[in-house]
Amino acid sequence: MTLEQYKEELTQTAKKLVRKGKGILAADESNGTCGKRLEGIGVKNTEANRRKYRTMLATATGLGQYISGVILYEETLYQKASIYGVKAADERLIIDHFRDEGIIPGIKVDTGLRPIIDTLPNAKPGEFYCTGLDGLLERAQEYYKQGARFAKWRATFKIHHGDDESGGPSERAIQENVRGLARYARIVQEAGLVPIIEPEVLMDGDHRLGTTRIHQERIYREVYDACALDGVYLEGSLLKCAMTIPGNECEMEEERTPRRVSASTVGVLMRSVPKEPAGVVFLSGGLPEEAATVYLNAMQKVDRSATFEKRREWNMSFSFGRALQHSALKAWGGKNIKAGQAALLARAQANAEATTGNYVAGSQPSSDDHLHIAGYTY
Repeated sequence: MTLEQYKEELTQTAKKLVRKGKGILAADESNGTCGKRLEGIGVKNTEANRRKYRTMLATATGLGQYISGVILYEETLYQKASIYGVKAADERLIIDHFRDEGIIPGIKVDTGLRPIIDTLPNAKPGEFYCTGLDGLLERAQEYYKQGARFAKWRATFKIHHGDDESGGPSERAIQENVRGLARYARIVQEAGLVPIIEPEVLMDGDHRLGTTRIHQERIYREVYDACALDGVYLEGSLLKCAMTIPGNECEMEEERTPRRVSASTVGVLMRSVPKEPAGVVFLSGGLPEEAATVYLNAMQKVDRSATFEKRREWNMSFSFGRALQHSALKAWGGKNIKAGQAALLARAQANAEATTGNYVAGSQPSSDDHLHIAGYTY
C-alpha cells in the first residue's frame, strides 16, 4: 500500500488520538533510561523488571477512559505481559492489554541523538541530530503488522545562552533536524503509521519566556516548510511540542504563571502551525506533574479567535511521559501494582480533565518533585 491508500485510516487514527477528554501516555523510554528510573526506586534494570513495570501500566483498569494512545519502545511492542500466577505460555502481549482498554499502540522509531560535529560550518557545541532513517520504511511496516498505528520521532533544539536572539539553535542544527522530521513523517505514513512530529525546544538555560517563543515559532515554521517539500499528509499527523516557558534556570517566577504560559503557548502555535494537522499534544519537558496539568488546563481557556484572523480548531492535548509516570513508578516500587495503577489513573484523569478546561487544581494527588533533566535524552 501507499500513502494515498492509507490516507483515510491515517486521518481517523490521528483524530482518535487527540479527541477531547483523552491524551497519550508516552512510555517509550529506552532500556537504559527505563533502567535509571527503576534503579531510582531500588529495582534492578532487567528485562523481567521492565516487563513487570510496563505490564502494571497496561493492566490499569479504566485507563482507556483517559488515554487514547500509548507510545512504546520497540522491546515493549513485542513483549509478553507479566501476570503473576499465569504460565508463560498463556501470557498475552502487553499491547493486547492496552488494546483491551481501547488504547491505540504507537512506537518510537528514531534511534537516538548523535552530536553534530562542532567543527562543521555554522554548528554550535552541544547540538544534536536524530538518527534512524536507514531502514525506517521496513521497520515501520513491521511495526504496523505488529499492531502499532502511530509513530514518534524526537528532535531537540538548544537555546545556548540568555536572551540574545543569536543564542538560539544554529541554522545547521535546525536544518538537520527539520529535514529529518519531515523525511520520517512521510516514510512512516507510507507504512500506515500516523507520525507524531516532535521538535522539542529544550527548557535548559536561563532565558526568558519571550526568547523561547521566538525560537519555537521559527523552528515550527521550518518544520512545516520541510513537511511541504516532502509531501507529508498533515491531516494524518500530530505535532508534539514543549509548552512556551522560560528556561529552567530563569529566576523570574512571574513568567511561569498559568496565564502567561498558556497565552504564550497558544500564540506560538497560532502564528507558526498550519491548520491541517489533526491536533497538538504537549510534552511535559520535566515540569512537575501538577504544573504540567494546570498549564494544559489554562490553554483550553485562551480565546484563539480574539487575536488571530484565522482561527485554528485543532485540539490541544497531552503526550506526557514523566508527568504521568513519576508518581505511578514511586507508588509501584517494584511490588505494589494497585498503588502504582491508582497513581497512574489519578494523573491520567487530571490531564484528561485538563484537555477540556475542567481540571480543578489539586483535585488529584500528584508529586511536587521537579522532573527536569538537563540535556534530556532517552
